[in-house]
Amino acid sequence: MFSPNGKLLVVGNRNDVTHVFDVASGDVVYVFDRPMTQQAVFSPDGTKLAIGYVDGKIGIWNMSTGELEKLLDSEAKEVFTLAWSSDGRFVASGGLAGPIVIWSGPHLTKLRALAKCEHQVRSSRSRRACGGGRLTVGRRAWPISAMLVRRVLLSLVSCALAACAASPPRSERIHTASLAAADGRFVSLREAFAAANPGYDLAWHAGCCALPAATADRVLFVQGPAGRGEAPTVGDVLLLRAGETWQVTSGAVDLLAFTLPVPLPADLPAVIRPDQDPRITDKPGGCADEDDAYRRIVLTWRPEVGPYVLHTLNAHRVRIRDSFTHYHPREGGFDEFYLVQQAPPGARLLTSTKVPAIEAHTVTREQVQDLVQSQPLQVGDLVYMPRGTMHRGLGGAVVQVISVPGFVPNTEIGLDHHLWAINKQLGLEGGAALPFQLVAARTAIVK
Repeated sequence: MFSPNGKLLVVGNRNDVTHVFDVASGDVVYVFDRPMTQQAVFSPDGTKLAIGYVDGKIGIWNMSTGELEKLLDSEAKEVFTLAWSSDGRFVASGGLAGPIVIWSGPHLTKLRALAKCEHQVRSSRSRRACGGGRLTVGRRAWPISAMLVRRVLLSLVSCALAACAASPPRSERIHTASLAAADGRFVSLREAFAAANPGYDLAWHAGCCALPAATADRVLFVQGPAGRGEAPTVGDVLLLRAGETWQVTSGAVDLLAFTLPVPLPADLPAVIRPDQDPRITDKPGGCADEDDAYRRIVLTWRPEVGPYVLHTLNAHRVRIRDSFTHYHPREGGFDEFYLVQQAPPGARLLTSTKVPAIEAHTVTREQVQDLVQSQPLQVGDLVYMPRGTMHRGLGGAVVQVISVPGFVPNTEIGLDHHLWAINKQLGLEGGAALPFQLVAARTAIVK
């Protein structure tokens, strides 16, 4: 089994450990010491490897550290086949005398096991060396080869993954809450985010002096008070691991807390200070590509972009003067938050939930007026933009841009060239025209 980028090769069998080789050099990168490998498959981004074993267990291995993250029970006597969904959100398995089991989310919590009356598959092996058995689907059974059992299981696993990926549909409503208001808007925002991202949670701690221990790891964004001179200050990020308590030495701070579905990597520090850390410097790009851009990469998806790598949540602190108009696809993309920390007069956010119509150029003159919404940005605003929603920041607000699970490469899809084309198609000019960024409209952009 090769990794998605073709750089790694996994080799294992029923009688020995599993080896991971570097294809270019031939060197052994990892040795996974759990024997009886039956099936192996990489996640779509190549960061994890799922291995099915003869004893019915499934190991989820971290390809950055070589560590076993989780051992799943397939409910089968032996794992015959494994598959990841194309967006990496689901894993499914099938095996000997067991159901099709589906796990969901970064923490891979069991989502469902298909009932025996629906798609139960069993194989009873012959004692002959050539193998053989009986396939049972519902109440009917046929004598078949073990290879055919595997093929049928693979088909059922693929169908089950497709059904999970298709439902339930994700909400595309954009939520905005003023953290200082402490009203029902934050509750609605939190509920929408948690429903769309199993294993995650969100909490707001105003005037906080201490936090008790929790059962899961958390990432905390310091939001206030403004003007605080003693660390931690606005813009800092705290990483709190399960079982750890936290206490500020003086005064109180306002914290936005994200609960993560899996533990933080051991090499991440407890505090990240983007304006004081010498390893974090301005990197133009994304929604701030000016030469003099203020853009500090706090937590990144790729090690070549910044020093602190995390694949469950990313963040960068950035001044957004005029970003290109873009969205993140529903499949394989990511949810995004704006946590507004500075907001000069005129700072605003343009959004739309009508991305399919924009890309297809099916917008009519009657629909133009309601196609794009503009909202002013104020300090303390938290804006939640689910996958599939368009956004563009203007006016120079300093924002913690937070993404879940992270800034996955090649999932920032530009829309300015489509907006420009719609204006031309409908003859829209001046104040009647749809807003677009002129530079980004010259070509299709994918980042």
